[in-house]
Amino acid sequence: MSKLKIKTRGISMEVVGKDDLIQREREAFLEYAENHKGIQIGVTAIPVERLRPFPEHMNCKCSCDSEEPATESEDKQEGSIDYIRTVKRHHKMNWQELAEKIKKGIIPVEVGATVSCELTDGTPAEFVVTDVTDQYVRFETRNFIGGEVEWNEQDTNKGGYPDSDIRGYIDSTIWGLLPEDLQAVISDVDREWKDKDGNCGTYTTKLFLPAASEVFDEDSCYGDKGLYKQLDYYKDARNRIRVDEDGDTRVWWLASVRSGYSTNACCVAAMGMPAAGMRLIRFVCRSASRFPKSHNQTISGFMPL
Repeated sequence: MSKLKIKTRGISMEVVGKDDLIQREREAFLEYAENHKGIQIGVTAIPVERLRPFPEHMNCKCSCDSEEPATESEDKQEGSIDYIRTVKRHHKMNWQELAEKIKKGIIPVEVGATVSCELTDGTPAEFVVTDVTDQYVRFETRNFIGGEVEWNEQDTNKGGYPDSDIRGYIDSTIWGLLPEDLQAVISDVDREWKDKDGNCGTYTTKLFLPAASEVFDEDSCYGDKGLYKQLDYYKDARNRIRVDEDGDTRVWWLASVRSGYSTNACCVAAMGMPAAGMRLIRFVCRSASRFPKSHNQTISGFMPL
């Protein structure tokens, strides 16, 4: 058996298998690459001596530019291994082009998909899809953007998130960090909130912090209980953990006030557990938008479909 590695700028593939399989995949890859001008290719075929069969199957992952999902498998023969190829799609375009292709179904999108871009200050940012419906795609910043901010400079949660200082920071500073083509595809959205006594209200915004009820289940929700359902994305505790530019886990703000307390706001602890500020001290922000960041912020926002 042989091992084939092919790498180009933005495209890579690795295959382990019989010589005829190696040759077929090599030819298919080169044919694909020839249709993408300006790509330089380097190919190596490495013989593998006495390669032991895997007990069940081997996943062979390929990374390339494509608009179509591709999965292929070889017929299994006695004493052989299964060969599975999965194509990971990379698309380079602006946000408006991406939005149009998602709307037309050219690019399928699912929870967990990521989009990377450069902010207006030159900082790289990564956004992750946290919810998809037939009306919108919800993006959130994967980690933090902007600086550390207070939920409120005054130690009160009166007025909830709509009247908070952190909302003003997100609507001005964070919004200004987003490139114009990203701003253009973020829609207005009506968001609900509860005060400490459980009274409900609504506000309209483009960017917002996730609500506690979207991040945690009802048994772990310190505020906004029952307001929203927990997003499937956040049911995995690993997706609630945020790291800063140094790789350290950090606490991040939510848009919810703590039920029954006038000086607490909800947040996510460094290891993804529910928490609340004992006083509205300085934390960093994460944002959401339909397209959240402060303890730190994670920004959210919606892209309409």
